Amino acid sequence: MCCESVLRLLALLALAPVVVLAGCGDSGGVAREVGAVVGMVERAELTAAAANLQQWYQAHGTYAGADAGVSEVTVVRADTETWCLQTATAHEAGPDGTPAAGPCDQRK
Repeated sequence: MCCESVLRLLALLALAPVVVLAGCGDSGGVAREVGAVVGMVERAELTAAAANLQQWYQAHGTYAGADAGVSEVTVVRADTETWCLQTATAHEAGPDGTPAAGPCDQRK
C-alpha cells in the first residue's frame, strides 16, 4: 500500500538524526527517542487503518467485515457500530477514538 510505504519512509527519516547522534551523550535518551519514533509510526498506522474502516462503513453501513488495510494493524473487533484496531503495543477503539497504549479491551 502506498500510504504504508510513505509512513515507513517518514519514520526512517525521523530516525536518522537519532542514529547519527547515538554516540553522543546519554544512551537512555537515544532509546527514548527511538521509542518515540516507533510510537509515532504506530499512531500513524492506527490512524490510517481507522480511515480505512470509516470508508468501509460508508460503503457498507457496518464495520463488520472491514479490513484494516495496513499490514501492522489487526482488526480485533468490528461490528455494526464499533471497532478496535491493534498493533504490537497500541490500540484504537472507535469510531472517534484515539491511539492508546496496550491491547484492545476484549470485554467491549
